[in-house]
Amino acid sequence: MAGVTVRNLSEEVHRALNRRAMRPEGRVRLGVLLVELGRAVALTR
Repeated sequence: MAGVTVRNLSEEVHRALNRRAMRPEGRVRLGVLLVELGRAVALTR
């Protein structure tokens, strides 16, 4: 992914962007968790 430099952001915007960018690597997404749970209990459509 290409990097982009943006100057003169407000502190609020800067904090929001940092929170969005800093996601734990080991996190499990809810959709993935639900699919695995469905498979474990043998759900069908």
